[in-house]
Amino acid sequence: MTGTRFEQTVDLSHAEFLQPVTLSEAVCLRECYFVRAGFLRGLTADGATFGPHARFHRARFHDRAAFHNARFNGITEFLEVEFHPDADFTGSEFASGTGFSGSVFHGIADFSGARFERETFFTFTQFEGDARFHGTVFRATVDFDDARFAARDEFSGAVFEHDARFARVARRDQPPPTSGSQD
Repeated sequence: MTGTRFEQTVDLSHAEFLQPVTLSEAVCLRECYFVRAGFLRGLTADGATFGPHARFHRARFHDRAAFHNARFNGITEFLEVEFHPDADFTGSEFASGTGFSGSVFHGIADFSGARFERETFFTFTQFEGDARFHGTVFRATVDFDDARFAARDEFSGAVFEHDARFARVARRDQPPPTSGSQD
């Protein structure tokens, strides 16, 4: 589906994709729903543009999820998603409220150079592999409360223009803080 222009709502909720899915450079002008979808051989959506609502709630990526330089123009939900092994959101732009709360990144979670314009939530998110936020820009509140970083977390060069919340974050080789600590 590379380069496809979707002019109506796309609802592929509960679909099981047995082969690799490619949405690179695709444009979704309306809502795009992948609720509880399973991507057994991965998804590549590099340079894709998503419309007013992109919903991947409880989706499962059993292979690489690539959203390099993707543009999310509306509310974006990656709530309670399983990413195996890696997730690439490098250079992506999130124009509205974004949630990754409750998600599990089993491999590398790379958000380097991403830009979040509105409130962003990583509460209760588990980063089992490296979490890369090098040069990421958070223009509104970002919430990592109760997140778990089991490997390396990198926030070098990240910009936090408003509140950055890191209460009760657990990091490798460190017990979880008791309250309100920040990076």
